[in-house]
Amino acid sequence: MKLYQGLKLQELGILNPLVNEYLMGKSALERLYTYKPEMASIQAAIDAKQSFSNREVLVNALYNQYSDLDLSAQTQQNIEALKEENTYSVCAAHQLCLFTGPSYFIFKILSAIKLSQELKAQFPQHNFVPVYWMGSEDHDFEEISKAVLYGKPITWENDEKGAVGRHSLKGINLSIDKLSDLIASLDHGEKFISDLKQFFSGDGSYGKAFQAWILDLFKSYGLLVIDQDDAQLKRLIQPIIKAELLDGVVQKNLKNNEAFLDKTYHVQANSRDLNLFYLKDQIRARIERKGDDFVVVNTPLIFTEEEMLNELKEHPERFSPNVFLRPIYQETILPNVAFIGGPGEIAYWLQLKNVFDFFKVSQPLILLRDMAVMMNSSHLQKIKDWGIEVSDLFTHYDQIAKNFIAQESQNELSLASETESINAIFSLIKSKATKIDRNMDRSVDAEKQKVLNALSNIESKLIRAEKRNFEQQLNQLENIQNKLLPNKILQERFDNFIPIYLKNKDAYFEKLLESFNPFEQSLKVFEI
Repeated sequence: MKLYQGLKLQELGILNPLVNEYLMGKSALERLYTYKPEMASIQAAIDAKQSFSNREVLVNALYNQYSDLDLSAQTQQNIEALKEENTYSVCAAHQLCLFTGPSYFIFKILSAIKLSQELKAQFPQHNFVPVYWMGSEDHDFEEISKAVLYGKPITWENDEKGAVGRHSLKGINLSIDKLSDLIASLDHGEKFISDLKQFFSGDGSYGKAFQAWILDLFKSYGLLVIDQDDAQLKRLIQPIIKAELLDGVVQKNLKNNEAFLDKTYHVQANSRDLNLFYLKDQIRARIERKGDDFVVVNTPLIFTEEEMLNELKEHPERFSPNVFLRPIYQETILPNVAFIGGPGEIAYWLQLKNVFDFFKVSQPLILLRDMAVMMNSSHLQKIKDWGIEVSDLFTHYDQIAKNFIAQESQNELSLASETESINAIFSLIKSKATKIDRNMDRSVDAEKQKVLNALSNIESKLIRAEKRNFEQQLNQLENIQNKLLPNKILQERFDNFIPIYLKNKDAYFEKLLESFNPFEQSLKVFEI
């Protein structure tokens, strides 16, 4: 495994316009963020976090969450470092997908690790700790219950409801068995399965099992994994939750930026009157205001205002921030200088500047995670022989095939010169006709279009006929593109990391870290 090429994201056209223009530093977007996405912003982000006062609570919560785990020396070192006023965090967040889900989960975490390393080199007087924020309170089980290896989906069947981190491990052994069928014969495959069974067995929760596994997977890098479903941590945001319950402050402070974004860009997510869920047992459902009372949607639960505020006071763990409040929660409990996110995450984080300001919580530097794809050596050699660049593969297949045939064919397939001649002839005809009758220009144009359409149709038939002569090569080309863009989405959003990880073991993480740079904004192409 080695880095083959870095492709500039802006040139590939795979980012949504808002994120693309944010990364390019478009001045019109400055109202949406505190810091420009560049290394020069880090010192200001550090300065903003020097007054961070929740270190003791954070460290105690981490030790409580890890109380029954055998931690690596690097992990323990980073927990202890958080006690110090010169220690800051770099955070990435994601759901608890089965076997980590698509490989970009790994890229997020490695981006946070790499940035922590880079910041330590740039600011040796400070410490920087990589953090993975577990989306354990997410309730979309269908979304997190799948992993794809070798194009084959593995699904976890579990009929429990509510926050996925609170699910039992019922049925996950069957998913591990399916995974074993695919990877047991690989080098390190049996050991990998054995480790999974060790973590994902017993009567504990899925969240605790996932947390322990990820801590172990990245133990040599000192990654800290924080479970947001923690009463101790949620006590720190009780005033924030109270303000949202009583005044719906999030939506009020989002309106201006949402209206601004709606004029030019697609708004990533829409806020609600109340941006909170009620979390208890197998319930994670929206809280809504109905007159003087609060209701938990699709449940019989109803609270008076007094009852709801008392519930918050006694049980803060029963309140779950939605997508707009989670960043505020995260930045309240972490000494965070940078948040690493995907394009979708960055889009909704850019909606939140006024919300951060309202709660007097410092908004961190917002950076795009590193992106990567894996390509077989034989595939890279083949497209090189054909004179095709990797970047060309992001074009629609029909256009790639057309360009390939035009390049490889010994026959003249283009009727461009004939089209030019037709245009010239009809220009003369039009000139003659309009001298006789000015109204004949439309008639001449209509007849010209018929001829041009006929030429276009003939050209398409020529290309289709030639395609049959290159059928084998075109099938190979389509297969290569499908490996890069399975189901028309980027490989990193589809394929799980495990097969390539096992093939390369520790070198997998190291090779990615060597090439990653969250300030670079490129798609890394690796040869495997």
